[in-house]
Amino acid sequence: MWSPRLRGCSNGLGFFSPAAPAGGAYVVSTGTSVANLALGTLVGASSTYNSGGTTLVSQWNLNSSSNYFGFRFFNEASGQVHYGWGQFSLAGTPNGVGRALVAYAYESTPGLAIAVGAVPEPATYGLMALGMAGVLLAARRRKAG
Repeated sequence: MWSPRLRGCSNGLGFFSPAAPAGGAYVVSTGTSVANLALGTLVGASSTYNSGGTTLVSQWNLNSSSNYFGFRFFNEASGQVHYGWGQFSLAGTPNGVGRALVAYAYESTPGLAIAVGAVPEPATYGLMALGMAGVLLAARRRKAG
């Protein structure tokens, strides 16, 4: 089973990287600097990957849980690559206590990109539309009555 591991280094954070997939597991901004992604960023085949490594802490938000990274992994059972994202909180220093994986998600369909952050399922949009229609209908009836 794959799991990201954060480790404090003297000048930043290191990300453990498995041997597969070839080319690296983490979305990077430049070189081996694992990118702190914005909500909604797509993680998929078009992203740039590397193995991670010791990076400067400047891209991470200290004393915050708004740190998002993208990853891909090789599913040995299916032989396919999946894409995902993770969210972690980081103490006031890279070596400080208080690092925790807050959330993560991955796309269960191989090869399909996933957006960073909470992504409602299509059924959720349908329920929202139905609720909105009910509110509008109730408001219209109140106006007429």
